[in-house]
Amino acid sequence: MTDKSKIYEIVKTMLADRFGMQESYVKSDLAFSTFGADSLDVVELIMELEDIFNIKIEDEKIGELTTIGDVVSYIHEKTSKDN
Repeated sequence: MTDKSKIYEIVKTMLADRFGMQESYVKSDLAFSTFGADSLDVVELIMELEDIFNIKIEDEKIGELTTIGDVVSYIHEKTSKDN
């Protein structure tokens, strides 16, 4: 099982690197659209997260993951079930 805070740190670092912003700006309630991520960006992020956490995020679920917190919670849920 992966701790939620560890998941958040990984996601935060990845987003900050990808979008060229300071990690302190990345908060769990921040929507992907806030920092200019379009649907293709979100899909690419999801694919990268699937690889990092060795999970599969269903296509129909991707549209529901609108904030960083949504993604972190979903990954936590998936990694908790799978282990």
